[in-house]
Amino acid sequence: MPKQNSLPAYNFDQWVKLAIEKPEQFEQLRQTLISELIASAPEVQLKKLRGLQWQIDMIREKKSNPLSVCIEINKMMWDSFITLNKKQEEILAPIKNKTNPIKITADIIPFVSKK
Repeated sequence: MPKQNSLPAYNFDQWVKLAIEKPEQFEQLRQTLISELIASAPEVQLKKLRGLQWQIDMIREKKSNPLSVCIEINKMMWDSFITLNKKQEEILAPIKNKTNPIKITADIIPFVSKK
């Protein structure tokens, strides 16, 4: 059973203000909330989520500006989506390639009016 997520409500304006005025505190809070969110996931997903967050952190460390970070993470997301879509197509291929589709038949029962 997944752990309950009790993260605070997100307020964009407060986060922007914190990032501008106190960037170290912003980063510390960001990392804490990410860690808490990952920890709230089901046990079977923890390793993958931690690995994904590590990849994101490495992108943030390597890139010189926030826009290039965003573009790279977006590319990572699309690569993952395309891989998932290919897997779905592989799974559905046998069904789509059938020359004799399954015919569904049913008996039709007439409704008689009670007047």
